[in-house]
Amino acid sequence: MSAENIDLNRLFLQDFVEIRADTLISPHLEHFYLRCLTEHKEYYLAALLEGPFHRKRVLMFCKTKFSTIRLHRILKTLGFRPLMLHCDMARANRNKNLRKFKEESQSYMVATDVAGRGMDFREVSAVINFDRPNVKEDYTRRVGRTAMAGNTGLAITLLPKSNKVDLGYMVKNKILKEFKLGMSEEEFVQVYQERTDNAIRIGNAVVAELKKEQENEQMKRSVPQEDSASQPTKKMCN
Repeated sequence: MSAENIDLNRLFLQDFVEIRADTLISPHLEHFYLRCLTEHKEYYLAALLEGPFHRKRVLMFCKTKFSTIRLHRILKTLGFRPLMLHCDMARANRNKNLRKFKEESQSYMVATDVAGRGMDFREVSAVINFDRPNVKEDYTRRVGRTAMAGNTGLAITLLPKSNKVDLGYMVKNKILKEFKLGMSEEEFVQVYQERTDNAIRIGNAVVAELKKEQENEQMKRSVPQEDSASQPTKKMCN
């Protein structure tokens, strides 16, 4: 097993066990992390999109459908015009957003891990893990959407300071490096707090309403009906 695969295991598995995997990560890909408080993750993401990745193609990953919808609305409120991709979207909408992203008519996409499986994105400048993936395999699939066909790319993972992840081994071996934005966390708060917190409130409200609607639908389906056997059941993802 390569040193890089071992390092990724140490980062994404709580109990490190050496696992052999056939999936390889491009040698043209650079891996970075950003440490911040959980409540400041949106500030750092806004700084990345306004700074080093302004008008560049960036694919951002969240863990769930609801967290994807939330971040999409936050970025939309901030004026970034992101696209969105998750498993409960209608196929026509998914295909439309994929086409826009591939054709570069819009630069930013927020997605669940559905975008990390078999999607062919060319010339994506960076993959940003807004939510840290649970396992190494998910990390490998996500970051594999950049640095394709000999191109270079960046993978940046936002790591909340509350996460007790030992990065020493990876940093020492220069596999994972700290991404520097040139401001302290206190300065980020001063610059981004007011407008970003308003966008966060809007995103939280949208998700709360969607969850309420989903709960109501589930309650309706749980009520016995005479023709319930003939009613199709819609599978929902989180």
